[in-house]
Amino acid sequence: MVAAMKTRLVLALVAVLVPVAGYAIWKLTPRASPSVSAPTEQQTFDYIPSGKIKGGFPLRPMDTEIFETILRNHLTLDRVLDLFPDKPYHVKLVADLQTQRVIGVMIDLERDGRWDERWEMRTNGCTRHLLSTKNSNESPSFTLVAGRWVAF
Repeated sequence: MVAAMKTRLVLALVAVLVPVAGYAIWKLTPRASPSVSAPTEQQTFDYIPSGKIKGGFPLRPMDTEIFETILRNHLTLDRVLDLFPDKPYHVKLVADLQTQRVIGVMIDLERDGRWDERWEMRTNGCTRHLLSTKNSNESPSFTLVAGRWVAF
């Protein structure tokens, strides 16, 4: 009878202590912190005016600020959702987590809840599409060339 009680007590202790010990060992084992890999390709944008191109439209100060912020690559989740919360316009970045780069920009110029512009970001350029036109079938599109938006 005493042996059976000892056996049950040992089994109960093992049943409780083994998971606890395993959890403690797992928690105390040093692990490598998850690393964020560097972007596979550094993004470059031809946003600095060079005088090579006379046509098109010059970049707005907002455009230049967006490019400079993306290239600095110090973005947090709250900045991705609203890049400039203190500005009268809303800029949202669309990121590709696998390649660690920005693949799109959405702009609401009046913060009225309607996107006015969509930018497609590539590793070596940018295309801007205006979304708030009266005739939605013919929305103007521009490409970035030498610090100017050139229609195509």
